[in-house]
Amino acid sequence: MQKKFLDNFEKFSECCKEPMTDLTQLNLNTINNLSKNTGNYDELLQAEKLDDILWAQMKIANAAQLDAVTYIKKASDICNKAIDDTNEIIKDILKD
Repeated sequence: MQKKFLDNFEKFSECCKEPMTDLTQLNLNTINNLSKNTGNYDELLQAEKLDDILWAQMKIANAAQLDAVTYIKKASDICNKAIDDTNEIIKDILKD
């Protein structure tokens, strides 16, 4: 009984390893991209008129929104795959 429990726990933990690694990599890539994406900030710092400042702020907000949507899509895909994989393992465990 204990061996079976440990085997099932091992299957489950292996299943969790990949999505956790994928989410960590996604977070690192996102932070990396944010730190490299400074073009719009330079434009904001160089703006002299109010219209230029507002335009630069709109560009920054738009870029951030696109990055956020991309991040959410990728994170959702990772989580959905993890849920599917977990469901398969639980089905296997319950069969035993």
